[in-house]
Amino acid sequence: MGKEIIKKVKYTKGRKEGFQGDCRESKGSNGENSNLRHKVKRETKSALREIRRDAEFIGKMRIKRQMQLDRERREKVKRIFAEASDQQAELNALDRSNKRRKR
Repeated sequence: MGKEIIKKVKYTKGRKEGFQGDCRESKGSNGENSNLRHKVKRETKSALREIRRDAEFIGKMRIKRQMQLDRERREKVKRIFAEASDQQAELNALDRSNKRRKR
């Protein structure tokens, strides 16, 4: 058992010698990471706010378009009813004149 542990230690010791660089992060890079995380969070919030504004704008445009279509439809219906009313008035006038002729 003792030899196996020593061999493992020697093996890991050899691996460390071949490794270059420090695996720990320095305080400077940690602060930089914090700043970058903060910037990402800010940009994400900004993007979400922009998406909400765009959605609101699109909704308003849809409502405007629908109101315009409704307004045009009401005008058409109004015009049709006016024409129908005129035709009915002419028909009533003809009926009255025909009744007078018969008497």
